[in-house]
Amino acid sequence: MQGTETTVTVPTSPVQQQTLGFLSMIFIGLVLVLVLVFLARYLKNWKNRPEEPFEPDESRSVLSLLSSKARQRPLLTLGVVAIILIPSIIVVGRTPVHRTNIRHIDPEGDVENPNIDILSVESHLSGSNIVLQMNVAGNIQNDTSYQYKLRIIVKDIDDRLSADYTITYYNGTLGQQYDTSLSVENNTLIVHFPISIFPPDHYMVGLEGVTDSLSPLSETDKTESDWNRTIARLWF
Repeated sequence: MQGTETTVTVPTSPVQQQTLGFLSMIFIGLVLVLVLVFLARYLKNWKNRPEEPFEPDESRSVLSLLSSKARQRPLLTLGVVAIILIPSIIVVGRTPVHRTNIRHIDPEGDVENPNIDILSVESHLSGSNIVLQMNVAGNIQNDTSYQYKLRIIVKDIDDRLSADYTITYYNGTLGQQYDTSLSVENNTLIVHFPISIFPPDHYMVGLEGVTDSLSPLSETDKTESDWNRTIARLWF
């Protein structure tokens, strides 16, 4: 049964992303034009400057010269800084990242067997691993009548659904290792999933938990899924 998610993330829609990208390209184009105009005028003024007698002055470094020019033209200096800083913020802020801090709550008692009755699934980043955790109302079982799945949902850099990594715990072992490590503590299943497994330009966007029992009653419990989520960005 599907539950409700305790944390809410409002992702940027594909249309908003395209609009932001288009506006960013226009802005960067205008910035480049302004920089070229500034350089052209500066070179022209430099060529037409009056000759001054050369006086060696070790203290007049490039930094001090730039500082002097900045004090003479504060508005121009501020404009140049903004021209450099704003595109940098846009580029860095839109850097794609893994969406690792996820938690889904599932209602207790929505299936009869407490050993597959999911209470929550969650994930968080720990060093170079994503820690996945499932909690059930009863206890995690290690026989052939029970199966526990943690599914990582992945999208590529273009926000297209790429794959999902399903880690299955069945009969006391993991069905798909992916170089993962496992621990079971009563009602909690914990898996460490290395980030290095993801291909380049592929990012985790969601998490899903599924449990099955074959006896004495065939039942399935399932948490809310994240298949429609978009790739998270560093800032916006």
